[in-house]
Amino acid sequence: DKLVEYGSCSLNVFMIQEGSVDVIGRDNDGLPFSVCTIGPGHSFGRPELNRPAHVDLVAKDDEVIVQSISKEDFKRITQNHEEGMEIFKGARSGKHEVYLRSQGQAIAGVHPRAIKNTGKTRFFASLTQDEKMEVLQDVGTSDSLRFTGRKGEGKVGFFATLTEERKRDALALFLARRGIKYPKTDGQDE
Repeated sequence: DKLVEYGSCSLNVFMIQEGSVDVIGRDNDGLPFSVCTIGPGHSFGRPELNRPAHVDLVAKDDEVIVQSISKEDFKRITQNHEEGMEIFKGARSGKHEVYLRSQGQAIAGVHPRAIKNTGKTRFFASLTQDEKMEVLQDVGTSDSLRFTGRKGEGKVGFFATLTEERKRDALALFLARRGIKYPKTDGQDE
């Protein structure tokens, strides 16, 4: 049984209570491969993102018990309780996180540095049109304000031409509004 299907959008975050779940990603050719297996105590879902899933989550055991809560409720409950969010983040599989990062998804609490090839443009490209417009507002240049929000305007191409520092800072502001801390130092651990 699939708990989450690749490409689908979920409005929930999850915590495995019992059983094992296979995490199935996609390679560059779109072919499925096993990323890892997660079990009791592992969490999945991004409370801060509303994007299509980058993996299939498939029940490995005959009986898998999963607790779920809507992303909105989770954010409301944890917004003033950092320890709750930290517990949730700490329950994520490291292998699953590395795979998601390779797919352009920022990991809550761990963000690209102001150096090339750390996924900032790929992350920007994965945003909705409205979210891209919000980030471009944060860029704050006259060129970045020329976009209207229509598809195919060249927002991603424009973002790719920005300095690494400007990309990082615009994404930091965007993520901060969603309650995600974004360290601005280049010496952070990945």
